Amino acid sequence: MKRARFDYPFEFKTLPEYTSHAGQVVEVLRELGSEESDHHVDPEMEKMFKIKASDGWIGDAFESELIEVTKKGSLVGQDAHKSSRPGKTVTTVTKVKEG
Repeated sequence: MKRARFDYPFEFKTLPEYTSHAGQVVEVLRELGSEESDHHVDPEMEKMFKIKASDGWIGDAFESELIEVTKKGSLVGQDAHKSSRPGKTVTTVTKVKEG
């Protein structure tokens, strides 16, 4: 299982369970199939993944909302990235890939 920080956009307020898990490290369980993620409607749509938080909550996330972390919990990558959470900046971004 890969671990990633769930970088859910802070400005999205319509899904409070997603907002409450924003910024948390989650397990990436699997990539969603085309029928689960609307790829059957738009094949160009970004990949989506099933994720699980430490409190047991399970949700879906776009690839761009997942920032891979190492086993020690540090973020992976070289590029500076502005987090969607106000006042937070992280030093990196590597998109999680199925593997």
